[in-house]
Amino acid sequence: MTTTLSLTHISKKYHRKPVLTDVSLQANTGDIIGISGANGSGKTTLLKTILGFTIPDSGQIIVLNHPLSARQHFATNTGFALKDCGPLPNYSGLANLQLMAQLLKMTDMTHLPELLDLVGLTATNTTKVKHYSLGMYQRLCLAMSLVNDPQLVIWDEPENALDEAGLRQLQALLARLAEMGTTTILTSHNPTLLAHHVTRRVHLEAGRLLELPHSPGGTHG
Repeated sequence: MTTTLSLTHISKKYHRKPVLTDVSLQANTGDIIGISGANGSGKTTLLKTILGFTIPDSGQIIVLNHPLSARQHFATNTGFALKDCGPLPNYSGLANLQLMAQLLKMTDMTHLPELLDLVGLTATNTTKVKHYSLGMYQRLCLAMSLVNDPQLVIWDEPENALDEAGLRQLQALLARLAEMGTTTILTSHNPTLLAHHVTRRVHLEAGRLLELPHSPGGTHG
């Protein structure tokens, strides 16, 4: 088992108000870590801090044995989907994946149609993203986060706007990533997802992180 992510004593304040307080977390290969917490508890700030979009006031972040400052290594081995993943509205889903692959200097794009299939979209659908439903948009965001075959995936409420079929595909995707050894860290308000489709649960309250007892009830369903 290899450590994918290590957070040590991370703290962050905005306008002197604590948002994250002495947060420590270690994630290993194949972990699916579900983060719960009320709105405003610091969940999104924690994810943005892991990604380097928010700089902590104190503490250390190590990703795949590299400090967060090693951004090139981090970018090529990490995928993420936050509240708005930013696809280009006048491009199709496949074209957005191809553009992202080009930006990441990837030459092999043969896997991109399969990514769309995994989230319930199709490569043959030429509909522009601006005409997507909210559910289709969310599915594309999940696919975009996996373009570079990342070792670490960060998702902020990935269940947003998904219907029942979409939730089942998300659950199957989580299991597939775990089997591949990918580490997934996600925030969620979905009790079923947190109870049955993660391997570890942590809870954020007023910026402090608490590990919860958890016996996953079927991450492969």
